[in-house]
This record gives sequence, structure tokens and C-alpha cells, in this order.
Amino acid sequence: MQLKINGKEYEFKFGIGFVNEMDKRASVQAENGVKFGLGIEVLVAKLKTWDVLALCDALIAANKTENPKISEKELETYIEDENTDIDQLFESVIEGLKKSNVTRKKVQAQLREMEEVQGDLKE
Repeated sequence: MQLKINGKEYEFKFGIGFVNEMDKRASVQAENGVKFGLGIEVLVAKLKTWDVLALCDALIAANKTENPKISEKELETYIEDENTDIDQLFESVIEGLKKSNVTRKKVQAQLREMEEVQGDLKE
């Protein structure tokens, strides 16, 4: 995924480095001491509820392995700008997660489950 911000092209990759970074931000530890990362699960749920902080976290993590690196301040300013289509930005991140070889299966399964729950709530 690419974004042009202040005339500069930034790459955002939803790869292993991204998953590792997101798992650092959200994990649980079992009684036996084994730690399980839940970064992608938590992120997808937050993105589907339009959580702007999750959007920032996702983009910072996705850019962490890429060059040039975007600063948090620069990204926040871009997201806050009223000319930025934030709805499209959320959709682009979700699409990127759905297409990445590393996150695709988990994200698609979680989105299906969320749709089923939503359908059950409507009935």
C-alpha cells in the first residue's frame, strides 16, 4: 500500500514485521507462561469500529520495515487533515490486510465471523 503525504511516497507493508509489531501491542499470557499475540484480531475489530488510534497504529507498524519512514506526527497531521478521505483510508488498510499473504487468512476469517455476529444481532 502506498500513500502520498506532503509530496512524499510512503510504503506500508502488512508483512511479518507488521504482525510482530502488532502482537507486541496486544497479547495474552497463558498460565504456563506461553504468550499469544492477538495484534491482528484486536486491530481488525478496532478498524471495523472506525477507531482512529488503531488506524494510526496500523500505519506506523506497516511502515516500520519500509523506507522512507513516516513520523507519527506527520501521519497524525495527514489523518486529521479535512482533505484526507478517512473512510477510504480505513478501507484501504482493511483491504491491505485482506490481501497480504501473511494476514489474509486470519483477517478474512475474522471478518466473516464479525458479519455472522452482526447478522445474528439483526434477527
